[in-house]
Amino acid sequence: MITVIIPTLWALPQKFCDQLEKICDSSYVSEIIIVNNNVEETPSDSRLKNKKIMMLNQDNNIYVNPAWNLGVSLSTNNTICLLNDDLQFDTSVFSLCDENNIDGLLGINADKSEGPLRVEYISENEIPFGFGCMMFLNKSDYVSIPDDLKVLFGDTFLIKRIGAKKRLGMICGISNDKCFSQSITNQTFKTKFHVDSAVQKDYENYNRSGI
Repeated sequence: MITVIIPTLWALPQKFCDQLEKICDSSYVSEIIIVNNNVEETPSDSRLKNKKIMMLNQDNNIYVNPAWNLGVSLSTNNTICLLNDDLQFDTSVFSLCDENNIDGLLGINADKSEGPLRVEYISENEIPFGFGCMMFLNKSDYVSIPDDLKVLFGDTFLIKRIGAKKRLGMICGISNDKCFSQSITNQTFKTKFHVDSAVQKDYENYNRSGI
């Protein structure tokens, strides 16, 4: 079974809840951990009361990478999906990523959405854009992302750490839309959560870290 971990700021609550309903319906998913980084904007949607959902309300925005660390630490399954809250996709991808099929780190390739669902194994320098929007891995392979990386480079850290020991693969044939509204998301970040300063610090810390 799979645990899906989703940090959210509720930038697009209706579309997120629509997709969440589909995830809840998947027989391959037994647990959905939502790291709620914007409690005041939590919608009153009955679908959030599904028994598969664990809502982790945060006093402040802890950002994406710490949210991943928190979610993974609380997961009761070994198979993990780290998922953006602004994706629309065919949930049959979960059938491809059951516990027996994860060997390293898998991410999506939005440019190869045609054809059957499949995994193509690649090298680190072949990682496609958007790979980190949806990633699958085993909890036993997860390496906690450093505390000084808040928004960016969490996927890069996992790619390098897990890819150094195991295989990297891209999931192809998954119908998806990486971002519903980049302008809405960016405006939410800038006006409410001061992510720009966190991003700048991530660049500085990443460059110093030598990851």
